Amino acid sequence: MAQEKKQKENLPLLLLTAAGLLLIIFLRYFKPLYLLISARLSSHPYIFNSVLAFFILCIVVLCGSIFWNWRLNKLAKGTITQKTESSIYLGKDVDTGKEIHLQRTFRKMHAQVIGTTCAGKTASVVLRWIAHDISQGDGAIIIDGKADRSFIETVYSHVKKNNREKDFHLFSLANPALSNTFNPFAFGTTEQITERIFSSFDINHEYYGALQFSALRNVVDLILKNKNVPMPILIRELLRDKNRLLLWTKDIHDLSLKNEIDLMTKVPQEKFQEYYSGLVTALSHFSQGEAAPLFNASSAEIDIKDVITSGKICYFQLPPMQYPFLGKAT
Repeated sequence: MAQEKKQKENLPLLLLTAAGLLLIIFLRYFKPLYLLISARLSSHPYIFNSVLAFFILCIVVLCGSIFWNWRLNKLAKGTITQKTESSIYLGKDVDTGKEIHLQRTFRKMHAQVIGTTCAGKTASVVLRWIAHDISQGDGAIIIDGKADRSFIETVYSHVKKNNREKDFHLFSLANPALSNTFNPFAFGTTEQITERIFSSFDINHEYYGALQFSALRNVVDLILKNKNVPMPILIRELLRDKNRLLLWTKDIHDLSLKNEIDLMTKVPQEKFQEYYSGLVTALSHFSQGEAAPLFNASSAEIDIKDVITSGKICYFQLPPMQYPFLGKAT
């Protein structure tokens, strides 16, 4: 591995050496051809000089570009991994023993930690980054697909160590009794909420999908215009009960929305249930069962916008093995 690394670093020098050798070989063994060409072009000195200048320029540009790319790559590598006040320690180069750090600027970009199962990716990299951010007073959003409490406890130990208990929030499907409330339906405009909800559901039928998207948008808009907070249980109830849905339009001044709701409720009850049954079933995952209280809070304890802007620490434990639908949809 070290030998391969050195070969890559010496590549520009090898290419320049090869170019020089080729020029020497050409002048040594193809000199008669060179003299013949120059003799034929001697009657046209401008053409000869132009061809020669072009040939030399090509060699200079090629060598210059090789050297410049090599220099830029070397500088970029040094800039990314050099130690600064804001950089985080990653480990040591197995070949050189040199410490490798990652600068804060580059941490904001996408990063991928590659390793086999049980190779130590979480303990050696992810946890180290989280602990560093907590100690620096920065925020963190952690999404964990496992139901193991040990990682939560380890993260929380760093939270306590840095006296940041007030900044910590936990949303856990695996441990509802310990979880804070979080309503993913609550924030955003009508369109944003509708898109967020609908994209989480697997509704593949084109016709019913279009009807259900329109109905969901109308109901969310209706709730917001009544100055209420959209919650899964409320949306589900309005999509099951035509009479209650009509009652909610009583104090609405938006005629367009009223007309949309009227069109929805004019169909027979059987058709009404048929049209929106898929959406109602999907919403039942959020509004029934032991996890339902976590999602149906008009004033949820976790506000994602506040978490981001205030630099808080939010841990989402969403094990898809235990909750296949909610783990994916949340």
